[in-house]
Amino acid sequence: MCEFRQDCIPCMDSMPFYLKIIKFLSFLLLSCLLWVLLPANISAKEAQTGENDLPEKGSGITVLADGSVSGDCGENGNNVTWRLKNGTLTISGKGKMQDYVRLPFVPWSGRFIKKVVITDGVTSIGNYAFYECHDIVSIEIPVSVTAIASAFVCDSLADIYYGGGAKEWRSISIEEQGRTFYQAKVHYASTQPPAKKSNIKTAERKKVSKLVKALDNFVFYSLERYFLQNPQKRSCTVKMDGQAMMTAAAVSTDYWKNKIVKDRSANGDGYIIYKLSSAKLKKRCKDLFGKTVSVSKLRKKRKQQDTWSLYQKSGTPYLYCVTTENDTDLVRKSLSVKKNGRSYTVTEKMYLGHWGMSDTADPNYAITFQVKKSTVSSFGYVVKGMRVKRI
Repeated sequence: MCEFRQDCIPCMDSMPFYLKIIKFLSFLLLSCLLWVLLPANISAKEAQTGENDLPEKGSGITVLADGSVSGDCGENGNNVTWRLKNGTLTISGKGKMQDYVRLPFVPWSGRFIKKVVITDGVTSIGNYAFYECHDIVSIEIPVSVTAIASAFVCDSLADIYYGGGAKEWRSISIEEQGRTFYQAKVHYASTQPPAKKSNIKTAERKKVSKLVKALDNFVFYSLERYFLQNPQKRSCTVKMDGQAMMTAAAVSTDYWKNKIVKDRSANGDGYIIYKLSSAKLKKRCKDLFGKTVSVSKLRKKRKQQDTWSLYQKSGTPYLYCVTTENDTDLVRKSLSVKKNGRSYTVTEKMYLGHWGMSDTADPNYAITFQVKKSTVSSFGYVVKGMRVKRI
C-alpha cells in the first residue's frame, strides 16, 4: 500500500479493481475514437482547417502512356483539363477554370513546371492556380481569357505571351498578383485591330497609294521642318502653298539626274545644288496637286537648315540638297485608304528616328492625306490636303 497525501491523487494500487477496469476501457474507447476521426498523418490544426481535404472538382489525376499526367481543372469539372509533360503545363478546353480555395487543392501543386500554355477557349485563370510555382518562367495567355483571379506567385516569371493586343490586354479583369507578374514583359501577338473590309477596289487603292508614296521625301521634309526643329509641336496642317507644292514636286523627282551647279559633298559643308527644269517641275506639281505654280514665286534664298531647300534665281529653280550622313531614318509601317464619296482619306503611319531602331520600332507619326480624282494628273488622283501628328 502506498502512502496517501492531500496533494496527490490516489494511485492505481489504492483503486478498487472495478474502477481500474472502467478507467482502462475509457482510455481504450477514447483511443479508438481518435483513430477513426483523425488520420495518423494529419495534425490537429490540419484537421480543423481541412487543408488536406480533396477538392470536389479537379482531383482526379491520370498518368498517360507517354509519361505525362493530366486531370480536370474546370469550373464545371472536365470543361477545362490540364496536362503536364516535360515541365510544360497545358490548360485547354472551353469556359472558366476552377477557383481553388487553398494551395494543396491545386492538382499540379508541388510538380516541376517551367512553362504554362493556356489554349484558346479558356476564359479565366482560377484563384491560387500558380501560387508558389516558382520554376515558371513564361506563360501563354490566349485572347479568350477575360478574367485572371489571384493566380500568380511565381518568383521566376519573366515573360507573358498574350494572343491579342495592348488594348485587349488592358480590358482583362486582373486581380492582385505576385510582384513578378507586373514585372514580366508582355509580348503582344497583334498591335493593330483587325482591318475593316475596304470599300474601294484594289486598282483604286494601288493608284492612290502610288500617288501618296511619291511624296515620301516631302513627308520627311515636313516632319523635319515642323517637328524635329520644333520638339514641342504635336500636330499641324501642312500649308500647301506654292512653295510647299513646288518643293514636294522637286524632291519627288529624280533630282540627282539634273545638272549640278555646286558640289560640296566631299567637304565639311556636305551639300549639292542642282539646277532643275522649270517645265518638268511645273508638270510634276500638276501631277501631284492638280495646280500650276509659277517658278517666279519661289523664295530667292535657300534655307540651309533644311535637308532640301528649293529657291530660284532669275526664274530658274535650284534645289539645295544636304548630303551629310546622319542616323535618321523614315520607315512606313502601314498605309490605309478609305473612300468618302468622291474623295479618299489616306493614312500613313511612319517611324522617324534612329535607323538602327527602324525595323522593330512602333510608328511615331501619322500622316493623313485628302485625295481626289483628277483628269489632269498622270496618277489619276491629286492631293488636296495634308495633316501630320505625333502618335
